[in-house]
Amino acid sequence: MHRAALLLVQLLLLACHTLADDVGFDYDPTDLNAWEHDYGHYPYRTFESSDLTPPAVARKVDSPECHDGLMTFLTPRGTAVNESRGMVILDDEGEPVWMQKTDGQPYNLDVQTYRGAPHLTYWLGDDTIGGHGEGDYYLLNSSYDLVAKISALNDLRADLHSLSLTSDDTAIISIYQPYEKEKGGQLQYIWDCLFQEIDIATNSLIFEWRASDYHDTSESYHEPRYESEGSTNHTHWDWYHLNSVEKDDLGNYLVSARYTHSITYIDGNTGEIIWTLGGKRNMFTSNDHALDFSSQHLARFHSVDDFPSLVTLLGASKAGITTKLISLFDNRNDDTWDSGLGSRGLLLAVSYPTDYRLDGQVNKNDYKARIVREYLHPNDLIADSQGSFQVVPATSSDQDPSIVVGWGARSVWSTYSSSGKLICDDHFGTEAAILNGSVQSYHVMRYPWIGLPSEPISAVYNSERNSLFVSWNGATEVDSYALQHNDESATEYADWVYTGTTQKEGFETEVTIGECVTRFVRVVALDAGDNVLGVSEAIRLPFTSGFHCDEINNMYITSDGNTFSAGGVTMTPIGLIMAAMSLTMFMIILFESWRAYKVWQKRREHTYYRLEVDPYL
Repeated sequence: MHRAALLLVQLLLLACHTLADDVGFDYDPTDLNAWEHDYGHYPYRTFESSDLTPPAVARKVDSPECHDGLMTFLTPRGTAVNESRGMVILDDEGEPVWMQKTDGQPYNLDVQTYRGAPHLTYWLGDDTIGGHGEGDYYLLNSSYDLVAKISALNDLRADLHSLSLTSDDTAIISIYQPYEKEKGGQLQYIWDCLFQEIDIATNSLIFEWRASDYHDTSESYHEPRYESEGSTNHTHWDWYHLNSVEKDDLGNYLVSARYTHSITYIDGNTGEIIWTLGGKRNMFTSNDHALDFSSQHLARFHSVDDFPSLVTLLGASKAGITTKLISLFDNRNDDTWDSGLGSRGLLLAVSYPTDYRLDGQVNKNDYKARIVREYLHPNDLIADSQGSFQVVPATSSDQDPSIVVGWGARSVWSTYSSSGKLICDDHFGTEAAILNGSVQSYHVMRYPWIGLPSEPISAVYNSERNSLFVSWNGATEVDSYALQHNDESATEYADWVYTGTTQKEGFETEVTIGECVTRFVRVVALDAGDNVLGVSEAIRLPFTSGFHCDEINNMYITSDGNTFSAGGVTMTPIGLIMAAMSLTMFMIILFESWRAYKVWQKRREHTYYRLEVDPYL
């Protein structure tokens, strides 16, 4: 009943609202009334110097801690996004930093370390295969150039859910495969889940694990949706739904499976299950509902030391017992059932024997789980799919990290203190989009990032405003743009002359040309120390100046681009010579004019005298 009512609301909203609209040149992110009513479900940005259309952002909860210098990474998708889909980086003000449009739908834009340097990683491919995908992963360096393409081996295709790079420069990728599994004398046709660890440099297989070899399909909470699902070769049943894999320092793997409501710890040598947290195969005990998570995403290990405030709270581990934290996004709902509970970020503490046994002989009293923190949205957002939970390290070792929760099918990400206080709440879709799921991002993450693009600066002349609109897609270190001009050539070897600088403002900056320019102009990107980062191509203006004055700098500019002093401004030799020649010519003309006037005056006086003496002549 609840879902039927929600569907009706969604259809009404779709009928009454534009799906997406440009917020315009004078967009005010603090005008939340305009945000909700004027731009459809997906407000987006447009620019003079670029054809990119990144999302606009409304920050509905703000604090100084939101402005921390970190970048936000997301991949907008959904029916309202359509042609605006792509990979997006935003700064801590919500301003676009970088966007790359894609033909297909990208997922999971992350920053991960490869060969000791941060790289962008993402998935791209066909995501229309019923909740998973077939494609490849890509690595880009800080110049946004392709470094590596990671594909599944053994005639398989990489799934969109999970890519994790290790300190050994290997990649762990999730894979879905149509598979036949015999059970009770009958064949089951399933979507089986695997992960492969691959050496990126050599493209060789390090390790492979298959879910159906270690889990039974009876562990699934996701029953076939119709009678023939799983019973024919054309209707495979998605019973496990692996959505994250991580390798720890011991070489073992932590796997999250959505449809078994479980997190499994796997031996990195044998593939055998060390323990399972949650679901029908759970091995842990809990006194506070720590095992009640369901349909979860993105499970990750953390050291207790990562949260200094928890060290005393959790106490010292017993001998032979390991205590770790596990973070996860707890959907608590999926596409087939509704718990009525809001989704949440969840931080658990788990304790288990350090020297584990694989023979099934365990003491359940040695396996304990408890809730440390939960992170709820004040609007009780229900994300029935997707979602992320990220622990963002603090700048000081004695401080707790902050928490970033991406709400998956709901176009929101939220930042919390480690204690659970909401400190930032950012929306990239309106309330209408949140209700009907027309704007989404599989996950939203925040990282430090420095980008110096290999692509050139873009500068476009606007004749109505007599300005250049300038942007440099992906550049994070630009502080200002300097304007240069010359009259003779558009080449980089011409005698370019600076006329002034303009502070960078957001993704696109308007650089006013002014009156003291000549035929060609270009802009130079400068960092905070006035070091040159890049130079745009020259633009030929639709007019030609000859001799003008820059009133701001009190600098005179001749048609050849050289300058000379007016009131203390430095003179060039050519300018000095030309000024001297001009002054000399002016004095000669003035002298000759004076001399001609004196001759004319003398002749006039002589004629008048003759008329006075002899009037008859």
